[in-house]
Amino acid sequence: MISIWPSRQILQQAMPKTMKEKFPNTKVIIDCSEIFVECPSSFHHQKMLYSSYKSHVTLKILFGIKPGGGFSFISACFVGSISDREICIKSGFLSKELWEPGDAVMADRGFTISDLLEPLGMELIIPNFLKGRDQLSILETIRSQQISAERIHIERMIERFKNFRIFESNIPITMFGKINEIVTVCALLCNFQDPIIST
Repeated sequence: MISIWPSRQILQQAMPKTMKEKFPNTKVIIDCSEIFVECPSSFHHQKMLYSSYKSHVTLKILFGIKPGGGFSFISACFVGSISDREICIKSGFLSKELWEPGDAVMADRGFTISDLLEPLGMELIIPNFLKGRDQLSILETIRSQQISAERIHIERMIERFKNFRIFESNIPITMFGKINEIVTVCALLCNFQDPIIST
């Protein structure tokens, strides 16, 4: 796990205007991504690595970006079968020393972690659920659209990360021993490229 947490003051200074107006307490925007790997011969390992989302054996990574762009959290690689909630728990993302009361985490609906954040004094910002209704209210729809407009930036950063040629084909099993280092270096190199968000 690599965490690069700027102070709240620095975050506020670099935060885009739209984010500062609508979601000023956001410390990180998170999402998971998967990289394809070579299929192991062991059925047990195949089952552990198999991602029902990708229909392939994968390794899964939890990424976080600062509201102004740039990776600020990079987890170790986990097996493709792990859930978003479980990777948040096992990656160290919820370590108390990383957070201050009042911090907010922005994510998509798959991150059902509000009960894990509340004891830390933190807020989870996700799009609204229908909860058995036919449609969202107008205010809920607007808020969900606002969240999606900010969340797009982590998808752009992950796309930038995956542009490294090493991820174009299945990662060989022989590279598993170094894959965390490879992922970390590639993600950090993305931070030295042009910013994805103009503040």
